[in-house]
Amino acid sequence: MSTISGRTGAAAPGGGPGASHTGRANDVSRELTSPETRHMTSGYDPIRTLMDEHEGFLARVEAMRHTWRSALKGRNRVSTLPGQVAAFARFLARDLDELHAAKEERALFPVIARHLPSEGGPVGVMLGEHELLRGFQATLAKSGDTLTSDPSDERAVATTTRVLSEIESLLSQHFVKEDFVLFPTAQEILSKNELAEVSRVCLEIEAAYEERYGQSPLLLSAGVGLPSEGSRGLARS
Repeated sequence: MSTISGRTGAAAPGGGPGASHTGRANDVSRELTSPETRHMTSGYDPIRTLMDEHEGFLARVEAMRHTWRSALKGRNRVSTLPGQVAAFARFLARDLDELHAAKEERALFPVIARHLPSEGGPVGVMLGEHELLRGFQATLAKSGDTLTSDPSDERAVATTTRVLSEIESLLSQHFVKEDFVLFPTAQEILSKNELAEVSRVCLEIEAAYEERYGQSPLLLSAGVGLPSEGSRGLARS
């Protein structure tokens, strides 16, 4: 499996280092400003923001797999597994897809496609992998529903274990392709006006996300994104 070594660390479940996670989130929250102000005062960089979000997502995926393996070995599996699966499926739907993938698909990729072919090119590959991830999320959500009804369903447990592994493997490789191939290429070929266009659309998506959920996307790029309630499924744009 391909990984980005040295860039991410799993968030510790329960106490310990995880206890400082909330404090860090609160510190970041106090520093947040509106997307428009961020763009004007700090020179919002859409590509850097996407790359920073990758780090937080990988940490969240690694933390989930660690929590899942620990729960399978523990005696309280019946009470803990359904909630963990459901929360992680919502996290994938809301934060990874509705926010992050939307910024790529609606803002960055269409501008890159003016310079590079989409079909058969790197953008097409990334879009195909987005669809794979959506399929994994749907499978995981279904397993979560099954486990909620019957936490001892061994088929759902096996499916969840397999899908979590597939998600981690695919995301690790996907982010490497973007961080070290597609995004550096975009930084070279896109004009300042085009990057400004990408920024504008990304900021609109971030503002809509913050208005809907009451949480700034900056928490994700700071590596403190948490699984979230209330997602209505995958955003398909």
